[in-house]
Amino acid sequence: MGNKGSTEQRNRQCPSETELSDFRLTGQIGVGSFGKVYSVLHKGMRLEYALKAMCKRRLIRGHQADSVLLGLEQLQSLTHPFIANLWFSFQDVNYVYIITDLLSGGDLAFHLKWHGRFSESRAKLLICEISLALEYLHRQRIGHFDVKPANIILDEEGHAHLSDFGLSKRLPQGQLVHSFSGTRPYMAPEILLTALGRKDGYSFKVDWWALGTCFYEMLRGRIPHEYPSAFSSLQVLNIVFTRPVVMPARWPSDLISFLRSMINPDPARRIASFAALRAHPYMSRIDWTAVFERKMVPIFAPSRDHQHFHRGERGFRATVSAPIRTKGGDARRQFLHHPQIKERNSSDTGSGTKGEIGKYEEQMERLSAKFKQFNRFRCEVQPADARPLLDETRRNGGEKETMERGNSRSKVAMSATAETPRGGGTKELGAKTQADRMRAMYRANNREVNYSM
Repeated sequence: MGNKGSTEQRNRQCPSETELSDFRLTGQIGVGSFGKVYSVLHKGMRLEYALKAMCKRRLIRGHQADSVLLGLEQLQSLTHPFIANLWFSFQDVNYVYIITDLLSGGDLAFHLKWHGRFSESRAKLLICEISLALEYLHRQRIGHFDVKPANIILDEEGHAHLSDFGLSKRLPQGQLVHSFSGTRPYMAPEILLTALGRKDGYSFKVDWWALGTCFYEMLRGRIPHEYPSAFSSLQVLNIVFTRPVVMPARWPSDLISFLRSMINPDPARRIASFAALRAHPYMSRIDWTAVFERKMVPIFAPSRDHQHFHRGERGFRATVSAPIRTKGGDARRQFLHHPQIKERNSSDTGSGTKGEIGKYEEQMERLSAKFKQFNRFRCEVQPADARPLLDETRRNGGEKETMERGNSRSKVAMSATAETPRGGGTKELGAKTQADRMRAMYRANNREVNYSM
């Protein structure tokens, strides 16, 4: 009887077939080229998430449908403190819905636009967190291939999370990438050389070049190699290989050495792995265990007003199409009557001539057939764990990073703080991240279930 009750409780709290009606919309936090991003509340679990509603017709028109499906496939096998974790994905006739961690702090592109540049201490912690995310991905032989400030999102505490896995790829041992992937200001020279036919391909090591470019941009408010957008790949390569990167004289020597190693055009002399990054003198005093466990307190903590996001180049008229499977009209009415959303007639929802309506019908059917519904709590494939990294770090005896320099004006320290249980619970129940809280809750309620995340 006890097992049956536990199973019934688990089924009630986390249904295997998640639908739009399981969530209550609480606000809008962003607009993209293919849809809107909302903050939502799961009615059963009373937990907040981010819901991204992506119009299938827009995805097909923009030739992004395969990228979205690939990104979802990659995220289903991943969980990490510093990536935007996927929890659910489902679809209806016209939309794909992606439910991820609610990261309300906005992306770094927004903060760089409004703040200009970051302090060294603030930028260094963000780079350490994203480097752990990259180490985790690369250990699974997954390359992100689009690391840039717009794809690094802050949570409410100021910690960084890598997002947007639409260009990510899983590379078998010895295999190289030959496509022109990424955002050009953050592309490593190998990508451009491959596009010009002067190199056989590149690996996920190009992510470290992009991370170094992001670090430089955080500190200076500009990218290391600036050029007009109309420049050809050959012209860009000429700038990268012939013009030295400007390093302000006020910067410490170990920081300059680190950046020169991160954005060195020669891959053989560049930091191209987490082991090489950690071994550099600039990172020698970092306590990687404390970083991984989110005990390093960010200097900047954004407010939770959801105003830290780019709104996109143009607005998107959000509508909600009829679900394939539904528990009633509640979800549709909820979204349509929300004050931030208006349902309008447009070609995206099926209005127009018969030719316009049928133009993408076949492609949409293929997209719907290839789409796989996902529920993190019902997933049979357990995500890879990042914990082996901590064991290796402890063996190497990492020290706590104080970020203090004798000849530097900046004396701000990134201190480790002990996590305190919330509501009188155990330390596990008092975990800070939403992912940790959810895992702890389900472990407590369902002891017989293995949620090894």
